[in-house]
Amino acid sequence: MISSKNTNIVGGVSTSDIVRTTNFIQSTYSVKAPELVRRSGSGSLTSIATAIAAGDGAYGSCVDPTGRFVYVSNNIGNSVSMYLINQSTGALTSIGADVATGTSPNSIVADPTGRFVYTANLTSDNVSMFSIDQSTGALTSIAAAVAAGDGPRHISVDPTGRFVYVVNNFGNTVSMFSINQSTGALTSITTAIATGTGPIGVCVDPTGRFVYVANSTGSTVSMYSINQSTGILALITTAIATGTNPFFVAVDPTGRFVYTANFASDNVSMFSINQSTGALTSIATAMASGDGPTGVLVDPTGRFVYVANGSANTVSMYSINQSTGALTLIVAAIATGTGPRTVSVDPTGRFVYIANVTSDNLSMFSIDYVKSLARTDIANTFIGTQTFATIALDKTITAAGTTGAQTIDKQAGSVNFAGAAASLVVTNSLVTTNSVILATVGTNDATMFDVQAVAAAGSFTLYAKPDAPTGETRVNFTLV
Repeated sequence: MISSKNTNIVGGVSTSDIVRTTNFIQSTYSVKAPELVRRSGSGSLTSIATAIAAGDGAYGSCVDPTGRFVYVSNNIGNSVSMYLINQSTGALTSIGADVATGTSPNSIVADPTGRFVYTANLTSDNVSMFSIDQSTGALTSIAAAVAAGDGPRHISVDPTGRFVYVVNNFGNTVSMFSINQSTGALTSITTAIATGTGPIGVCVDPTGRFVYVANSTGSTVSMYSINQSTGILALITTAIATGTNPFFVAVDPTGRFVYTANFASDNVSMFSINQSTGALTSIATAMASGDGPTGVLVDPTGRFVYVANGSANTVSMYSINQSTGALTLIVAAIATGTGPRTVSVDPTGRFVYIANVTSDNLSMFSIDYVKSLARTDIANTFIGTQTFATIALDKTITAAGTTGAQTIDKQAGSVNFAGAAASLVVTNSLVTTNSVILATVGTNDATMFDVQAVAAAGSFTLYAKPDAPTGETRVNFTLV
């Protein structure tokens, strides 16, 4: 049996869908594991129902990591609208009256534990903080908003749930905060670091090692590494060119590719990530989008990209080449509300939501997918305060004391990280670039309590998170 306390599964409640890589850390709530089933499908979108009303100037949107709630920041109404997701249809129901934010909340994000929500408030130059009621999804203000830089435009949380990053559009900087793990309150870490000109979008890669910033006025992406102990950013290299006026930036869940939606050139720029340094390399000529693209998002399976076209009032859909990261148009763009700005997706990869700033509503879509491999011999096991998957499979267990690269040609097994090892390569002939790998930490360590698996042809690489272990640490894996 394979059983562990930290998993890379997505915590969709009352769902039965496969996931690729959304990470959870130890917390004080229960999450039901989805069925581990491989999915296929075109990735095309279908409108679920008539758009649901939001507040005045619906701009930012996010789905909580349990896949139960959607939140929308209203940049004219200075509020957050809250919704419950129907787990069968994806349709939304309002939870209650909007809650107040600072002035002009342009962006909203939920932390990866599903306990806290944050908004970046453009005009009041601060960040509002909220706790999530685990039963209802309702938000409660944590404390007075914390100061950011000049014109905070977009916000992102690192996958370990320890750090928050905010781009300041007028100040040309990134502000850095630590998260109080008990209350969710933010504390400034250090002086904001310089970006390019006119930063609008920010995103943390899924390994928690790198941050990318879309500089709209400068038409570039800035690249930073994250100090795993302090959360402080360091510039990796000179910013790389994008299309004209990139709005938002997205990283695929395997941590290999980056995409920017370029508002003035009507296209999407594509980049590959150097797995050692985090530096970006342009993949190919930018892919055409609709008129005035703003929001860009990669689905949780890492196979599809969705782009909100703010001037065309549509959403474009693309498939991702799993080897190169290049995009291919799936079908013609479909209608949204008026002035679509941001795209969010539920963690099971079944539903997409788009906030429409001019029509003051939220468009809802289902993603075309097919379950192609039913789950086998899976039971839910409750450990402490969380629910996880236990899988019985033929496996190879690496003996204690044996560390480093291994060859394991089975569907499951375990390997041992050496102390201070940031990554480990496992050769496995069953693995392809499209493989989904469930990787879990099997022993306690002070600095490594999660792991990210990135598949390649004939092997996969495990990355220690949030930092390299202090001593020998076992990692279990399963090909699902």
